[in-house]
Amino acid sequence: MSFDIDLLDVDGKLLVGSTTREEGGTYALGGTPDCSLNVTYNYSPFFAYRNLDGRKASETVADLCSAVATLGTEQNADYWAATRGNAGYACAILLAFAEEFPDGIWEVT
Repeated sequence: MSFDIDLLDVDGKLLVGSTTREEGGTYALGGTPDCSLNVTYNYSPFFAYRNLDGRKASETVADLCSAVATLGTEQNADYWAATRGNAGYACAILLAFAEEFPDGIWEVT
């Protein structure tokens, strides 16, 4: 099980960032610029991803910054491992989305 976390514009369309990435529970082969990240529920003891839902990205920057600083971003070789670094790395990706599109709205399903 997992969270699908998308950053949408005011019309509900998925935002497209300026860089590509392959990370997440749903691997984006070749990379994607979409502001969408699938995050395993295994990380939820470290960060309440569902609390992003419906919030403006700019309102979540401080929470995401704090999570990255506290959890770190050192990834475990096993994506599914419930580690602080894995959770923090996911937060760092979401933080980059929020910083690029501060007026975006989070949708967590």
